[in-house]
Amino acid sequence: MSSIDVVSHDFAEFLTDLGHGQVNQRLGQKWADVVAAVREHGGTGELTVKIQIQGKGDKAIVHVADIKTKKPDAPLEAEFFFFDGEAGLAKDNPRQTKMAVVYRPPMRGEKDHD
Repeated sequence: MSSIDVVSHDFAEFLTDLGHGQVNQRLGQKWADVVAAVREHGGTGELTVKIQIQGKGDKAIVHVADIKTKKPDAPLEAEFFFFDGEAGLAKDNPRQTKMAVVYRPPMRGEKDHD
Protein backbone atom coordinates (compact mmCIF):
# COMPACT_ATOMS: atom_id res chain seq x y z
CA MET A 1 0.00 0.00 0.00
CA SER A 2 1.20 3.52 -0.68
CA SER A 3 2.14 6.05 1.98
CA ILE A 4 -1.38 7.54 1.73
CA ASP A 5 -3.84 5.97 4.14
CA VAL A 6 -6.84 5.54 1.83
CA VAL A 7 -9.18 4.65 4.69
CA SER A 8 -8.74 8.08 6.30
CA HIS A 9 -10.17 9.88 3.25
CA ASP A 10 -13.91 10.55 3.41
CA PHE A 11 -15.72 8.99 0.45
CA ALA A 12 -18.60 11.50 0.66
CA GLU A 13 -16.05 14.31 0.39
CA PHE A 14 -14.48 12.55 -2.59
CA LEU A 15 -17.88 12.40 -4.33
CA THR A 16 -18.36 16.11 -3.67
CA ASP A 17 -15.02 16.86 -5.35
CA LEU A 18 -15.53 14.46 -8.27
CA GLY A 19 -16.50 16.27 -11.46
CA HIS A 20 -16.41 19.63 -9.66
CA GLY A 21 -19.52 18.64 -7.70
CA GLN A 22 -21.57 17.61 -10.74
CA VAL A 23 -21.40 13.90 -9.91
CA ASN A 24 -22.66 14.47 -6.37
CA GLN A 25 -25.44 16.73 -7.67
CA ARG A 26 -26.52 14.18 -10.30
CA LEU A 27 -26.45 11.36 -7.74
CA GLY A 28 -28.55 13.44 -5.35
CA GLN A 29 -31.19 14.08 -8.02
CA LYS A 30 -31.31 10.44 -9.13
CA TRP A 31 -31.54 9.32 -5.48
CA ALA A 32 -34.46 11.71 -4.91
CA ASP A 33 -36.21 10.29 -8.01
CA VAL A 34 -35.81 6.71 -6.75
CA VAL A 35 -37.05 7.62 -3.25
CA ALA A 36 -40.08 9.42 -4.72
CA ALA A 37 -40.98 6.42 -6.90
CA VAL A 38 -40.68 4.00 -3.96
CA ARG A 39 -42.83 6.29 -1.81
CA GLU A 40 -45.48 6.62 -4.52
CA HIS A 41 -45.63 3.02 -5.78
CA GLY A 42 -44.05 0.92 -3.04
CA GLY A 43 -41.69 -1.82 -4.07
CA THR A 44 -37.92 -1.59 -4.27
CA GLY A 45 -35.65 0.99 -5.85
CA GLU A 46 -31.93 1.00 -6.55
CA LEU A 47 -29.15 3.46 -7.27
CA THR A 48 -25.92 1.95 -8.61
CA VAL A 49 -22.75 3.92 -9.26
CA LYS A 50 -19.77 2.49 -11.12
CA ILE A 51 -16.55 4.40 -10.56
CA GLN A 52 -13.40 3.38 -12.39
CA ILE A 53 -9.89 4.31 -11.28
CA GLN A 54 -6.78 3.84 -13.39
CA GLY A 55 -3.25 4.39 -12.16
CA LYS A 56 -0.88 6.47 -14.29
CA GLY A 57 2.47 6.68 -12.54
CA ASP A 58 2.00 8.85 -9.47
CA LYS A 59 -1.46 10.01 -10.67
CA ALA A 60 -4.89 8.41 -10.94
CA ILE A 61 -7.60 8.90 -13.52
CA VAL A 62 -11.04 8.59 -11.94
CA HIS A 63 -14.10 8.22 -14.15
CA VAL A 64 -17.76 7.72 -13.26
CA ALA A 65 -18.46 5.00 -15.79
CA ASP A 66 -22.16 4.53 -15.09
CA ILE A 67 -25.03 5.67 -12.90
CA LYS A 68 -28.06 3.39 -13.02
CA THR A 69 -31.40 3.60 -11.28
CA LYS A 70 -34.23 1.13 -10.94
CA LYS A 71 -37.52 2.66 -9.92
CA PRO A 72 -40.75 0.78 -9.24
CA ASP A 73 -43.56 1.50 -11.68
CA ALA A 74 -47.17 2.05 -10.78
CA PRO A 75 -48.82 -1.37 -10.54
CA LEU A 76 -51.03 -2.29 -13.48
CA GLU A 77 -54.54 -3.41 -12.72
CA ALA A 78 -55.26 -7.13 -13.13
CA GLU A 79 -58.19 -8.19 -15.29
CA PHE A 80 -60.30 -11.33 -15.40
CA PHE A 81 -60.42 -13.34 -18.65
CA PHE A 82 -61.77 -16.72 -19.74
CA PHE A 83 -59.98 -19.27 -21.87
CA ASP A 84 -61.91 -19.33 -25.14
CA GLY A 85 -61.43 -23.04 -25.87
CA GLU A 86 -58.85 -22.33 -28.54
CA ALA A 87 -55.56 -20.55 -27.94
CA GLY A 88 -56.94 -17.21 -26.79
CA LEU A 89 -58.63 -15.31 -24.03
CA ALA A 90 -62.07 -13.71 -23.93
CA LYS A 91 -63.74 -11.16 -21.65
CA ASP A 92 -67.06 -13.03 -21.82
CA ASN A 93 -67.48 -16.60 -20.61
CA PRO A 94 -67.62 -18.66 -23.83
CA ARG A 95 -69.73 -21.37 -22.10
CA GLN A 96 -72.44 -18.89 -21.13
CA THR A 97 -75.25 -18.16 -23.58
CA LYS A 98 -75.30 -14.54 -24.63
CA MET A 99 -78.46 -12.74 -23.66
CA ALA A 100 -80.07 -10.45 -26.16
CA VAL A 101 -80.71 -7.02 -24.75
CA VAL A 102 -83.63 -5.20 -26.32
CA TYR A 103 -84.29 -1.55 -25.68
CA ARG A 104 -87.94 -0.78 -25.06
CA PRO A 105 -88.81 2.88 -25.31
CA PRO A 106 -90.75 4.21 -22.31
CA MET A 107 -94.52 4.09 -22.47
CA ARG A 108 -96.59 7.17 -21.90
CA GLY A 109 -96.13 8.46 -18.38
CA GLU A 110 -92.93 6.47 -17.78
CA LYS A 111 -89.58 8.13 -17.44
CA ASP A 112 -86.71 7.00 -19.62
CA HIS A 113 -84.15 5.13 -17.47
CA ASP A 114 -80.75 6.37 -18.66
